[in-house]
Amino acid sequence: MIVEPWAISMLLSFALFPAFKGERLIKETTPLANKIGESVASELLTIYDDPFHELSLNPVIADDEGVPTRKNVLIENGKFEGFIWDNYWAKIYGTESMGNGVRSLATGGISIGMHNTVIENGKKSLEDMISEIEHGYLINGFQGAHSSNPDNGNFAVVANPAFIIENGEVKGSTVFMMSGNIYDLLNRVYEISKEQKVIPFMGTVVSPSIAFENVRIAGK
Repeated sequence: MIVEPWAISMLLSFALFPAFKGERLIKETTPLANKIGESVASELLTIYDDPFHELSLNPVIADDEGVPTRKNVLIENGKFEGFIWDNYWAKIYGTESMGNGVRSLATGGISIGMHNTVIENGKKSLEDMISEIEHGYLINGFQGAHSSNPDNGNFAVVANPAFIIENGEVKGSTVFMMSGNIYDLLNRVYEISKEQKVIPFMGTVVSPSIAFENVRIAGK
């Protein structure tokens, strides 16, 4: 199964990224508590927030509290590296802001957020990844990703649009359901494309296509 950038961005923005916020550590609503330095995903996966990345649409030098921004690594080679903070929650926890205070345009309030989330790319082209699959699926979008639970990483989505891969070729469209846990899914990564796309979704996400193995689906 290969999941393309738009679908990856949708799912991770709801099921995974909120768990990186220090506020959730304090409120005990993140499964990443006490996981710093531990493996939480495939060693192929590296994720960081970097407003200065070459594909960033938001290259800010300071967050909305005036704190200088920087590259903050969240997952490196599958290991969780730490949480992100704004001034308010950092002070409560006894640490310092990491430049992740983001103002809501709707309310004017500040909360913890990422500027430009980057999923590091791999070395193989998407075309080559598809060509190596005897029977599988190519997923372009997910419906229902917003209902994911970042408190535990559980999700239930409909893969749509999605396509059937047969003998290394995309043959036709399909729709199916898929549910599970985001951390289990991220441990099933076996290939990441060298191409990345910029997705303007809940901020900006720079994402490659990601291939997963042995993922259970329903309703194909």
